[in-house]
Amino acid sequence: ELGDEAVVDAADFSLAGRAMRNVRQMVKRIERNGYETRVRRARDIGDTELDRIRRAAADWRGTDTER
Repeated sequence: ELGDEAVVDAADFSLAGRAMRNVRQMVKRIERNGYETRVRRARDIGDTELDRIRRAAADWRGTDTER
């Protein structure tokens, strides 16, 4: 699945503390499995790639309502 958007105050964000334990575990799992992320602006993505991403997102979203 692809994450569409997350808004985080980078200056104050921390994975420390009990409340972030699950997030820390997921970060470590993702790192161990070799995943990586890139930040890209939609305007910098070609139409073909953007269509492929939209189709993939529609497939895994199914009929669920977005937040």
